Amino acid sequence: METKTFEAPTLEEALTAVKRELGPDAIVLETKQRKHGFGLMNKMSFQVKATLPPKVSSISSSRIISRKSELEDYLATLLSRLIRAGVSQKNTKLIADGLIPFFKEGTLRSESEILAKMAERIRSFIKVAPSLAERVQRGQNPKVVTFVGPTGVGKTTTLAKVAAETLKTRKNRIILATMDTYKVGAVEHLESYAKYLGLPFAICKSPNEALSLVSRLRENDLLFLDTLGAGPRENIKLSEMSLLFSQIEAETHLCVSVTTQERDMKDILSRFSLFKPSYLLATKLDETYALGEFFNAYVNQPMSISYFTVGQRVPQDIEPARKEAFVDRLLSLI
Repeated sequence: METKTFEAPTLEEALTAVKRELGPDAIVLETKQRKHGFGLMNKMSFQVKATLPPKVSSISSSRIISRKSELEDYLATLLSRLIRAGVSQKNTKLIADGLIPFFKEGTLRSESEILAKMAERIRSFIKVAPSLAERVQRGQNPKVVTFVGPTGVGKTTTLAKVAAETLKTRKNRIILATMDTYKVGAVEHLESYAKYLGLPFAICKSPNEALSLVSRLRENDLLFLDTLGAGPRENIKLSEMSLLFSQIEAETHLCVSVTTQERDMKDILSRFSLFKPSYLLATKLDETYALGEFFNAYVNQPMSISYFTVGQRVPQDIEPARKEAFVDRLLSLI
């Protein structure tokens, strides 16, 4: 069986070259990413090794080969969806590499099997955590739960949603508090949610006031603490807040919007690592299906995802993070 190697700047272009020269019956045997040059001259390309199936005379064998070609076309369609969703060439290849051995073995015999195997492959890169309400039911009772993140990602509304969910399963006192006395209307915003949920509310105008509030908590109290947002150049503000967090034992959720560009997302993950966040909380899933840039930034992160927010309504528009829901959205299946 004669094989040929095709090389192009992107995986999609390399696969197109395979089909152009070898035709629709070509079988992809291997994909490989290559690096050329060093430093600023560094360039990437993709190599695809492919071959034609052996010639057969029987009609039944011809139908099998034709069906295999259709399945490979379907795989290419799914990979194109990932690229259109913003998944990088590197991560698309990483996902594809997990499926190619099954094609070689001939164990993927239908489109549904290909889709299921790809979904399984993507899920392997995602980590999720049980909801706070579920963990409280199991007897895991954090004393302080904090929400950090950049401005505009919906921290305050998200805090209210998680508090409302936890309120259904927890009989002990829950308190809402905010440190955000800078943003116009921020205090009133969280206070209105506290009144709506029938919960006590506190304002902490300084880190010392927050420490004092934490020290006065009763044994079974649960404090939800909102923090002020910080832009990309407000590192001093972040440093001041991180000093507070180093003095209290808290479960910290880093809130990020899935609409954020990959480069900015990576910067957020780096800057807010000062807080040693326990979980990543993904907001605004209702605003985009292009989840690829979020996926690119998240791959290889140690944090599990705690929740997805899917709208503005309190308390309805939040759901515990599920791998299946993320994959469905990434592949535009819902």
